[in-house]
Parts: sequence; structure tokens; C-alpha cells
Amino acid sequence: MISVSGYVAARDQFEMFLPGDKIRTIYNGIDLARFSVAQAPVANAVFTVVFAGQLIPEKGLELLIEAVAQLKVQDGIVVQVKVAGAGRSQSELVALAERLVPGQIQFLGQVSDLQEHFRAADAAVFPSRWAEAFGFVVAEAMACGLPVIVSDAGALPEVVGADQQAGLIFESDDVGALAQQLKRLYSDPARRQAMGLIARQRTETLFSLDRMVDDYVAACLELLPDNKG
Repeated sequence: MISVSGYVAARDQFEMFLPGDKIRTIYNGIDLARFSVAQAPVANAVFTVVFAGQLIPEKGLELLIEAVAQLKVQDGIVVQVKVAGAGRSQSELVALAERLVPGQIQFLGQVSDLQEHFRAADAAVFPSRWAEAFGFVVAEAMACGLPVIVSDAGALPEVVGADQQAGLIFESDDVGALAQQLKRLYSDPARRQAMGLIARQRTETLFSLDRMVDDYVAACLELLPDNKG
């Protein structure tokens, strides 16, 4: 059996009673040519973050809106959020944004040039409540040289790395913890730049399409009769 993350492999062992030695983890691959680093450094007048995903409760966008509001009230920090995506909760989220932080949340709808929005941002935030099996969009943001903030749901910490050198992790559903992680990145441009470089390096090492294909080919070759002991 192939799993797309160590999280999924461990879950299947626990829930489906699959033997660990029969599960191989092969990370998903992303297009590193499309999702590449900006040619020129970002120079936003206002700290800008991107959220990309379905506008449904499981993706946790309301947590980000509430964290942005908390930063404004408690610390006077203004964060601009660009939201790429659509979903059944859109009208409620728009209303929440207008009530808490009018003018700070821009809803873009579905976009075909997500990489351009990543390249023009200071960070990306993925506050999912869902136990994500992998996290394609997180890896895509990292490939663009963006530091990311993710919840600890599912495999997201695995994509970012437990050492948090490529991005920061917060406990799912904790608005205050998310606000603190946003504040850390807001306050330290040098750290953001360093994390972005590490994020790109991590995607090149672990999440390239070539690496994924090679791993699947190797797994298939092992199943051929001539390769069995």
C-alpha cells in the first residue's frame, strides 16, 4: 500500500490494522517550475498573507479572520489577507470579515494564477481543522519561497517540518496561538526571508514531481516477479 504521508500511514495502521511493513510513504509531487520563487523581493506596504482553499468550516478561514482582528485590537498590527477559493461558507465569511476587520480581507474567488498571489505575499496561512492527508497547497506556497503557518491537523506539520524552519505550526482551533505566530512573522522580516529559502529547499528535496515518479517506479519494480526474493 502507498500512503501520501507518514500521518496517513500511521492512521491506516491504527484504524485499518494494516501491517507497517506493507505501507510505503511516497509524498505527492508538485510542479516546481510553475510554483517558483519571485524574481524580485516582495515589498508590501502592509503585511500580506494568502489563504488558499475551500471556504468551508473544515478549512478554518474564520480562525484566520479572528486572529487578524485580535492582532489589530490588541497590538495595533494590520494584516491584509488575500483569500483564494470558494465554497458554501463564503457569504458568512465575508460578513464576518466586514464586521471584524473591514477592508482587510480580500476575497478573490477561484484563481488560475495562485502562484502569482503567493509570490506577491509575505506569508501563507492554512488554519485547517481537517486532518489533511498531505497538503498540496501548503507545499505549493513553500515552493514559491513563502514561509507558512499551518495548524497541527493531519499531515500539515509533516509537510512544513517538525523543526519549524520552513514554517510555523499552531494548535488547531486556537485563535490566540495563530495570532502569535502571525505576530512572529510580522515582526521579523529577516526570519521570513530565511524561512522562505528553507521552504523552497524543502520542496525541492521532498516534493518534486521527479522524486514522486521515481519513487512510484521503484515501488512498482519491486512487485515484478524477478525482483521478489
